[in-house]
Amino acid sequence: MRVRKSAALARGARSAKCKAGVVLELLRGTDLESTSRNYGVTTATLSQGRDAFLAAGAEGLKIRQ
Repeated sequence: MRVRKSAALARGARSAKCKAGVVLELLRGTDLESTSRNYGVTTATLSQGRDAFLAAGAEGLKIRQ
């Protein structure tokens, strides 16, 4: 039996720092389905978080002149 990495994630108490950590796991190649099971959230929630993280990061990289 696998133990969830964070009881806080399973309960829904997700800080921005915690969410970023999970998204970074995904971006490093961790499987979406296993990450979903480990943290007790849906794959859709993880995908939405990943997409939002990437969109915000792209905005931060724009060069202002």
